[in-house]
Amino acid sequence: MVRAFGPNVDRIVRRATIVYNADDIRRNITLRLRDGQPCVLELGDDIVVTSGFTIPGGLRSFSIDGAQRYRFLVLGAVPFLFYAQGASDDTGFPVEVRDVTVQLKAQATLTTCFVVEQVSYVSTATFSDAFSVSGVDINASAGTCTNVFAHGSYATALGFRIGRIYVDRLATNGVANFLAVGDSNAFWQDCTARNVLMASTGAMTFGQGAASSVFSGIIENLSGSVDVSLGSRSVVSIQYALISSFTGNSVSPTFGKVTLMRVATSGARTLSAYDVDLDNLGGGGGASLTAATITVPFGLQEQTATVVDAGATALSKIIVAWGAAVPTDENEPEASNVTFSAVSGAGVVLITVSSNDRDNVGGAYKVLYILG
Repeated sequence: MVRAFGPNVDRIVRRATIVYNADDIRRNITLRLRDGQPCVLELGDDIVVTSGFTIPGGLRSFSIDGAQRYRFLVLGAVPFLFYAQGASDDTGFPVEVRDVTVQLKAQATLTTCFVVEQVSYVSTATFSDAFSVSGVDINASAGTCTNVFAHGSYATALGFRIGRIYVDRLATNGVANFLAVGDSNAFWQDCTARNVLMASTGAMTFGQGAASSVFSGIIENLSGSVDVSLGSRSVVSIQYALISSFTGNSVSPTFGKVTLMRVATSGARTLSAYDVDLDNLGGGGGASLTAATITVPFGLQEQTATVVDAGATALSKIIVAWGAAVPTDENEPEASNVTFSAVSGAGVVLITVSSNDRDNVGGAYKVLYILG
């Protein structure tokens, strides 16, 4: 009988090599580095891991797929599961780990699941590739796992360690930190962490305080026993999160600002002066709602009054509107057709009253303003 297709046609179409043990993975990495082809692997069985896998700089790309059924079984003391190295003359290469469970056996220790050493950056000429994790479950309930991600030792000529990660559908159980503590010279740049779930065993940190590594990007749908406290120069949008606590460490409105939207915390929620809490514009930290009565002279259709506010800066954003005026006040909304506008300076807010018709303005006006 003549075959319509060769017996291995499924592998030709898939372009993946099926691996059955740790030696298969290492052998294929070496072969693909030598022949200059992408290293595309698919697990054909559970993989016992007693030492981690180094992905050397110079590969075209690397991906490994657990087919939503196979696991990495970690035994003993393992410093890392995957260590993605870059090269001094490139910006790394795409790395992807997907649809696999990392299972720590009893008494096993895994310091960091994924170490990212690739020198990654975005410029007008280069958009470098990320270390991608999707559909991964890290179960360390029987052992000890310290970090999901950490930087490697390689740094740019300026002394910075810059990595880029993309995470979608990550579940952890018993993992201490999403990011290793790092330092202010370690950057996670233009990153995405989406659909991250922390299960019941222990608690996880996402950032380890003001002095930890800088994270810039988007955090979306983060839930579980997670304490968020990012490096002081982090620029992040946190959306749709249910977490234990949030501590803001931002040091400026440009290099360090976190925006919260639809974020629920079961514990403390502490914002710095430069963070923005869209769930609570009138609450502490991100913005303040202040009542003031301004008085301007009569005789012009537009007048400006100065309000002293120690929290105001030249970069503050302001919204101003009518305050709690009553019909017996000198000016109130139904009888005074005016518009309020404002600008800020160092320690002051300048509020302008403008007539919307030909009448002059003047007298006392009760206003509310939000300073953020």
